Amino acid sequence: MAWFGAKGHEFETEENGKVFPVNRNAQALLDSLAGAAVENGAALRSSRRVLSIGREVFPGEGTLFTLAVERAAAPESTVSMETYRARRVLIATGGASYPGTGSTGDGYSLAASLGHAIQDPKPALAPIYIEDFHLASHAGLSFKNAGFAVRRGGALVLSRTGDLLITHQGLSGPLILDASAATEAGDTVEIRFSSLGAGQFKTSFETLAAANPRKAVRTLVLELGLPKALAESLCAMAGFGPEDRAADAPRAKRERLCVLACAHPMRIQRVGGFELAMATAGGVALPEVNPSTMESRLVPGLYFAGETLDFVGDTGGYNLQAAFSTAFAAAKGLCLRP
Repeated sequence: MAWFGAKGHEFETEENGKVFPVNRNAQALLDSLAGAAVENGAALRSSRRVLSIGREVFPGEGTLFTLAVERAAAPESTVSMETYRARRVLIATGGASYPGTGSTGDGYSLAASLGHAIQDPKPALAPIYIEDFHLASHAGLSFKNAGFAVRRGGALVLSRTGDLLITHQGLSGPLILDASAATEAGDTVEIRFSSLGAGQFKTSFETLAAANPRKAVRTLVLELGLPKALAESLCAMAGFGPEDRAADAPRAKRERLCVLACAHPMRIQRVGGFELAMATAGGVALPEVNPSTMESRLVPGLYFAGETLDFVGDTGGYNLQAAFSTAFAAAKGLCLRP
């Protein structure tokens, strides 16, 4: 913060603790970082794809990395490729998310060509799409402390609590994004829309029904905190009409209503792809990397940072922090190696 402040950048901290530039200008921060790199002797070669990385022994120089790099477009040049030599190489090419930024997963193939094992990359922090989605009319509704459970072949895969958002084609929000890497097409999900636990919701509903037998069932559901539009939809799905009273509600319908509110079943059609995912799960296997220096345990002088590595954090800045921290460790490691 002090370093950026000396460069003239001002920041503000929001209520959630996140810090942003006052002008929300990320390019200005990037320019300061790139400028400092050049001032310290770095030569930046942008818009050039690294096609391959090899290792060769050169007389008098020892073993060096050789990088075949796509040459920047230049009308006066007929050379399409350049070759670089290096004693140390840092692969920090990101994952496969947001391919429009150039993050297309090249780092995985480069690392694999040097002998590293790659855990299959897959989209993470992505929305999920639901088969025959019947809640599209409620798109935009959000729920705090909702529940999300995933079953595969009848077995419980995961169960989480958090903030949920209904979209036009499925589900999103931090709760869904954080769990998306562990889900797949064909999984059955159960959604708890109520902030109350399933048992507490059922007990509260039965208590209200006994105390207010002449009230409409829909009214009781509203009193339990569900949004009006969703409460009406769930009651209709359970078989209740607009005027059906609590005293006349059959037990089977009441139980069905509780299930719809607290374990609403849906089937995943697909998980959002790399074009929507905020992060990438998978990558260079962590046991093959020294966590103190980010240096490869297999290839001396080779380093990794960021989403090229096999990690994925929850939403909230954790992936950014991991990228910053692994890059800092890698930079220190690079400087320490002779």
